[in-house]
Amino acid sequence: MAAVASSSHSSTADSPLLMVKFGGFKMPGSSSPNIQDSCCFEGLYAGFQEVVYRVHEMKNAFGTNDVDHFCVQVQDYVSVLMDREKNRLKYQGNSPERAARPTMVKFMMQIAEGEELTRATLHLAMYLYDRFADCHSIPITQLWLAALCCLVIAGKLEERDAKTPKVRKLQAYLPAAATFSTRLFTELEKYILDYFKWSLLLPNAYTFLEFFALFIIDAHEERNLREIESNNNNNFLSFSLQDGHFSTRNVNTIRFFAVEVLDTLLCEEPNDDFPPSLVAASTMMLSRRVHGYCDWSERLQFITKYSKAQVLTCCQMYIQKIYESQSTKCCCSDSSYPKL
Repeated sequence: MAAVASSSHSSTADSPLLMVKFGGFKMPGSSSPNIQDSCCFEGLYAGFQEVVYRVHEMKNAFGTNDVDHFCVQVQDYVSVLMDREKNRLKYQGNSPERAARPTMVKFMMQIAEGEELTRATLHLAMYLYDRFADCHSIPITQLWLAALCCLVIAGKLEERDAKTPKVRKLQAYLPAAATFSTRLFTELEKYILDYFKWSLLLPNAYTFLEFFALFIIDAHEERNLREIESNNNNNFLSFSLQDGHFSTRNVNTIRFFAVEVLDTLLCEEPNDDFPPSLVAASTMMLSRRVHGYCDWSERLQFITKYSKAQVLTCCQMYIQKIYESQSTKCCCSDSSYPKL
């Protein structure tokens, strides 16, 4: 039976690793996993996607005349998420299989694209994979299984029931040397859930971006947008920064670019020097700047709770450098993954 070395959440690079059996996942002094509990997510799912849907509904309910009230309501959600992001596990870079990470990223993106999974699922899956692999020594043939399992767990949390990934169907994506039994998959699923203590609903950068993207344009820019579309019978116009105009098409372009930057960052190992909320805010700044807009706004500062100086530091020291260096060679750069 192949073996996996496991460390606790609080371990450092110098901490001794504990040996666990990869087939049975029996930790020293622990009982065997309850296989029937492996897929029990009832009472756990309070998904971020549901919150985003409610926020969009709330925006429609408030209408265009109550934007300030809407901003305050959304900031309350963001404040809760910022508190929860502090509970994310730190990435230590201890995995002996770090060199295999780009392959696993591409593998997970191919499945997400092929099965039409949301980006929320993909980003959560990468968080689970990175933190789990970081504290375990896993044979390369079973690393595929770990990546697949993280994707399935994320899908159960983020996808609608009809889109939840089916294990048997996903096996078709695996190389021949990485085949596994349903029982082994179920055992690993339970083991991963126990490792994270079933605390999976932790926000990532994409979670925050979904909220921040609702406020890509500032109040005066939104007023200009309404006037333009009203005067032109909803025909979209190109904009001029000097004229202060925005069109819906340009707004979506900024939003899509920010999402693509986050996709590019998946190809890099996690950087815990900057919290996910700040990373998301920085992608917004970079996107606005690339498209010729003022890089920060009062509304974004209110929603994100980050000043322009804070966001600019992250953007310059992390986001921009990674995007410029990886966008042409990243395993994600040739992906046709659908936009939002």
